[in-house]
Amino acid sequence: MKKILIGLAVIFTAFQTAPAQTASGAAANPKIEQELLKANREYDAAIVAGDANTLDKIFADEFVYTNPDGEVRDKAQQLAFARSGDLKLESGTSDEVKIRVYGNMAIMTGRFTAKGQFKGKSLEINERYTAVWIKQNGRWRLVAEQGNLIKPQSKDQGKISSVNYYIAEERKNLNRPYSDAVRVGNTLYLSGAIGTMRGTNQLITGGIEAETRQTLENIKQTLEANGSTLNEVVKCTVMLADISEWDKMNAIYRTYFPNNRPARSSLGVNGLVLNARVEIECIAAVR
Repeated sequence: MKKILIGLAVIFTAFQTAPAQTASGAAANPKIEQELLKANREYDAAIVAGDANTLDKIFADEFVYTNPDGEVRDKAQQLAFARSGDLKLESGTSDEVKIRVYGNMAIMTGRFTAKGQFKGKSLEINERYTAVWIKQNGRWRLVAEQGNLIKPQSKDQGKISSVNYYIAEERKNLNRPYSDAVRVGNTLYLSGAIGTMRGTNQLITGGIEAETRQTLENIKQTLEANGSTLNEVVKCTVMLADISEWDKMNAIYRTYFPNNRPARSSLGVNGLVLNARVEIECIAAVR
């Protein structure tokens, strides 16, 4: 049954169904299509009315319905549901109906939207369905059906994620032409950091080890100010003024990423700003 039951119930009200389309590969027969549309309207009306006697005639003995949760119901269960009166619809509309006819069998697909109540609670339905009809003794009967709910589209879906630019308060007076970090959605992009003491253009003394430590402390502070941590860093790029200092840098670097080790690139460069020994750039997730 295309009507989704127990909280997902779908019942078609009696309405004029939109003209069906016959898919390529199936025999086009306008007369049969009209017969099926008429049968479908009778089906819709019977469910809206809770008319189990009419449904009994529409359902083939082998009728099965599979709901979006994978629950399978047979004819007896569907008839019992119709008699329960739990589901009451105020309106229902079907569109995008397509019919494929193969001799005495037909496959019908479409979209259905409806509003109503289930056990006294408001219910809105938006689904796509697939129904299999067979012709028995000159009458089209429903033998199988499956309903699939259409997920509502998020208001933000398709929109560009918000972008936020961050500069630490103590660095704003430096008037640099870039941000310390830029957040796009749940991803944080950090500018390259060097071993300057916070809020100054002065490098810490002590060589590559001291600069590496100060650089990573600067990165840590920027991450935490933007809702992230070193554990959420996913990629780093390390630039060394002297590639021969890679081992010394790495010894300090390891202590900041003992468990979650980001992907990383390391390269030697021909000079860094303020004659720094090391610059590190990171990308992190924000949870």
